[in-house]
Amino acid sequence: MKQLLTACVGALALASLASAWAVEYRGTLKDDGRDIPVVLDIEPAAGLGDRAGKVRFNGNWKCGFDLEYSGASGQVDSYGLEGAGPGLCGPLAQGYLQSQPDGGGLQLQLFTQRNKLAYSLTVLPSGK
Repeated sequence: MKQLLTACVGALALASLASAWAVEYRGTLKDDGRDIPVVLDIEPAAGLGDRAGKVRFNGNWKCGFDLEYSGASGQVDSYGLEGAGPGLCGPLAQGYLQSQPDGGGLQLQLFTQRNKLAYSLTVLPSGK
């Protein structure tokens, strides 16, 4: 029993460390002329089907999604948008996000559940 408890504590410690390795990016999305601040936390080592971070929309939107890694095609990574998508996030609920390197940041594209491109933006690592 003691070994099982030690293993569980070790696994929890590793899980909390893994989230500490996430990379944070920030950018701004344009919505009907309004600037919507976006914060993206990505876990670069996430595997297929893993929880891979979060995307949060601030300003008037005040909502966000958890990200589930869906795979890569070349340099483009895809993430499912998980969660209810309250408020102005509603059209993106059950949609997906694609990212690809763009200079020192990431080019993001947000798609609706019906594969319609809703928004594009560039995010940069926090502090740049």
